[in-house]
Amino acid sequence: PESLRARFSMDGSDDNGLHGAQNELEAEKEIQYFFPKEQTVAVIKPNSVDQKEGIIKKIEESGFKVSLSKEQHLTKDVASQLYADHQGSEYFNDLTDFMSSGPSLFMVLT
Repeated sequence: PESLRARFSMDGSDDNGLHGAQNELEAEKEIQYFFPKEQTVAVIKPNSVDQKEGIIKKIEESGFKVSLSKEQHLTKDVASQLYADHQGSEYFNDLTDFMSSGPSLFMVLT
């Protein structure tokens, strides 16, 4: 009787003016349907890691949330895997050398 559904029920009708999920699992499904979580990956590269606080502040001021972050110094092999789609280009070696030259900050933005 004190639930929101009860408060907004239509007199004399089995219908009500408010929907509510039956349980937490159903609520999560409905949230994901109407408000799908969008994510993207952003990387603060080795030459900018010393400015990461300012960069993160700008990211957050732009409306994004840093939901995960990890600072990591990539090996040349991992950098090569990360940029595999550039393999064969004239700049590939310089790119992987640069990305393995120091720590980078990897972030998931939502």
